[in-house]
Amino acid sequence: MKRIFALLFVCLLACCASNQESMESLISKEIENTKGLNLSVYNEFDWDSLIILSPYTSLDLVEKQFYLDLSNVSNSIEMLDSINLIIFLQNNKAVKYVELSRNIADFDSNHEIIDKKNAQFILEVEKGAKILKISRL
Repeated sequence: MKRIFALLFVCLLACCASNQESMESLISKEIENTKGLNLSVYNEFDWDSLIILSPYTSLDLVEKQFYLDLSNVSNSIEMLDSINLIIFLQNNKAVKYVELSRNIADFDSNHEIIDKKNAQFILEVEKGAKILKISRL
């Protein structure tokens, strides 16, 4: 019986890890293929807004500043300069997050809550750097 529970636990962990990777992969492919990113059409889970955090951002400070619950978000953003963190929110609570490599693109819309309907970005190249900016469609 213990073996069955252990096997189910391992399968659950593997599913969660592959889900994280697949979301990053989807975002990466969209940026590459369309020169933009339209997160407003991502409906695989319920969310109503998002926040994008840049490297070395303190989750505690963001939680206090925006009255968010980020307790289930990895704090790797606080130590790494190689990623941006996209945190999907539902009622000010993190429901999913994606660590997106800065090699794919950077964002200029850091540290603001973005409504789902406005989560559309266009890719611009500035001095050789790929920057995703909020699209004002």
